[in-house]
Amino acid sequence: MYIYRTRIRLHHTDAAGVVFFSNLFVIAHDAYESFLESHLTLNTLLSDGAYIIPIVHAEADYLLPLTLSETLRVELSLEQTGTSSFNLGYVIKNSKMETAVRLKTIHAVQLKDNGKTIPIPEPLRHVLETLH
Repeated sequence: MYIYRTRIRLHHTDAAGVVFFSNLFVIAHDAYESFLESHLTLNTLLSDGAYIIPIVHAEADYLLPLTLSETLRVELSLEQTGTSSFNLGYVIKNSKMETAVRLKTIHAVQLKDNGKTIPIPEPLRHVLETLH
């Protein structure tokens, strides 16, 4: 598991003063990028320009509202790896350490030039396995 800490900024919230739902995916993606960069730079990961790692599915369960200035703990875990895809799970906890959101993203590894799926490259697979 990888732990990422952040806090709710004004631009995350809506007119009701709570985090706008899609911004929780932004926060989750920030945690994912932070995790990757804790092992290697994103430029290194994508340096050859041959492949991309798009999110092909995303889902979320919103359990508690999150408000401005609240401190968050994002717990990132690897739920499943396949030959050419992997599933990441995120648990976002509020400042009281209550689970506020559960998210899931599925990523596919594809050739950049034609979108054809390819096996997860070993450097990426190795980094993902540290989430176990």
